[in-house]
Amino acid sequence: MENKEEVEIVGIDGEIAGVENPSSSADNRSSDSGQEESLRTSTYMTPLLEFDKKIGSFENMETFDPDKTETALDHRDSYGCLIYPLYYRPKYLRMETVGGIDELKTYCKAVTVGWRLWPHHWTTFQHIIDYLSMYTLLEDVKRMETPFLLTLKDIAVKNENDSGFGGLFMAPQAKRIIFQWKTPLPPGGIASMRMNPLMLKAMLSGMKPGPGGPVEMEICGGIDCLEVETRVVTFPRCGKCKKVVYHSKECQRKAWHAGHKKVCKAPPV
Repeated sequence: MENKEEVEIVGIDGEIAGVENPSSSADNRSSDSGQEESLRTSTYMTPLLEFDKKIGSFENMETFDPDKTETALDHRDSYGCLIYPLYYRPKYLRMETVGGIDELKTYCKAVTVGWRLWPHHWTTFQHIIDYLSMYTLLEDVKRMETPFLLTLKDIAVKNENDSGFGGLFMAPQAKRIIFQWKTPLPPGGIASMRMNPLMLKAMLSGMKPGPGGPVEMEICGGIDCLEVETRVVTFPRCGKCKKVVYHSKECQRKAWHAGHKKVCKAPPV
């Protein structure tokens, strides 16, 4: 009978939650070199190399209305076909440099480019956000750079206010990545672990108990701010629209002058 070693991780609200250490699991006892070799020989490598070869042409594209011309639609569909296979990368495997390609930067780039060119066509990069939010080690999430996290915040905020089908999926997944990034590591910095799915759902999904059931935790609406609410810390809301939250008066002031005052409306009575 298999014995799984349990390690402790401190949640963003200071609680301790058990997390399975994959190095103690029979499914994860292969060495790092073995994992890398498995990755290199997997069918995932072919689309990764193809994406790396073609992403430059999409990065150089000017933004356009994806519904205006047949060419624009073709570009959108080509991009979707190019990044879709990346979702099938092996799960819970440390992201490294394989075949000369930095995997983490590549996946972040796939989302960034897709969001810049097709913000209203979520299917082009939804599955990459899914992979990063559900199947990526906390260790790799911690290595994500601030510009990409701010892109995720933009995706979360704009899609929460989007009544379209895509917004129902992208906003919570983008937020989940930010909440994982904000989760403090346990003493000793044990980060190379697969997070227990139940813990992810309960602690990192961006939800907390409320009087009428679970309620979403929010990200500060300040410009370039990535502070998040916790289960014990709730940010004050904008006094007029009651929607946007701010973790400080300074963040609220900057956001107001940066444009929130133009869109801020009192909720309907």
